[in-house]
Amino acid sequence: MLVLRITLVFFLLSAVLAQVLVPSIAADVGKNLPELQHLVVPYAMLAIIAILIFQVAIIAVWKLTSLVTANSLFTPAAPRLCKVILICAAAATALSTLVFGHLILIENNGGPGAVYMLVIGLFVGVAIALTMYVLGQMLDAATREHNELKEVI
Repeated sequence: MLVLRITLVFFLLSAVLAQVLVPSIAADVGKNLPELQHLVVPYAMLAIIAILIFQVAIIAVWKLTSLVTANSLFTPAAPRLCKVILICAAAATALSTLVFGHLILIENNGGPGAVYMLVIGLFVGVAIALTMYVLGQMLDAATREHNELKEVI
């Protein structure tokens, strides 16, 4: 569990650093690509929101880890935390799909790289969301079974 917690702290600190760096990176992109200058502020704001969504998911994973460590995984809190991660995955997927869809379809920009990012982001996001849905359902069923067994014993 220690390695997982160290990794989560690293991800959280990296995400904070990324939120700080996004505006300057976006400004540089706007200078290098003047045709995208009008998208710098909205896309930077959406990038910061996406990182915030990632941070919420990290905190939910941390809380799940705490439940495992405290040997209280089979409580109503665990499926709710899985639902939080599911919502984060769905929100991040929707956000990236909207951004890349806008860039490709409305702005007619981005080229094949943007199309690849759109498709990869969509598939990975949906896969993570579906996995979290199944895991949440399994955890919910296991919690019910655990509670029934506790009553019998």
